[in-house]
Amino acid sequence: MSRRALTSITALAVTVVTLTACSSQVGGQASPSASSPAATRSTPTTADPNNPFAGMNPCTMLDQLLSGQGFPSSAPSLADKKHACDTTRPVSDPKGSASIGLGLYPGQKVNENINNPAKAKPGTINTSGRPVVLQPEPLNSQGQCQINLQVATDSRMDVLVTSGLDTERACKMAGDLAEKVDPLLPKA
Repeated sequence: MSRRALTSITALAVTVVTLTACSSQVGGQASPSASSPAATRSTPTTADPNNPFAGMNPCTMLDQLLSGQGFPSSAPSLADKKHACDTTRPVSDPKGSASIGLGLYPGQKVNENINNPAKAKPGTINTSGRPVVLQPEPLNSQGQCQINLQVATDSRMDVLVTSGLDTERACKMAGDLAEKVDPLLPKA
């Protein structure tokens, strides 16, 4: 991932965190992700010609993205076991505690299910031009940041990071993961 692309997403995150009354709104409701201790893994999405995620597994993708970073294997999210997985790095880890969720949502546009539209900002990943929506504090909680990535006209991937009370750090982590996962996704 280029430093320029990362800087752009981080700058966008800082801008959104700094501006508390943005005029650009994106409508919808968020689907929160909660950690799950479940040992079962979500199943890969089915082979549907209209599903850009056919054969992809959110737990496998998340584990691949976080390999070597101190996170345990991900598990299906309590909020949406069929489409999302999450994992949490413990407080005792020298890199600090963080919870990461990844969801694959066929049939949902990049700008749908936005819970905090006053803070949501549309943008792109510079390396590919993929449309994204950055959502600092999507559930009105400090230390959270979500990035929705457009995968097809009507499908998206969500990356949700919760990192203590530091929203800027959570948005940087979400931006890093979005750039890392971008080349693994079908073209938007």
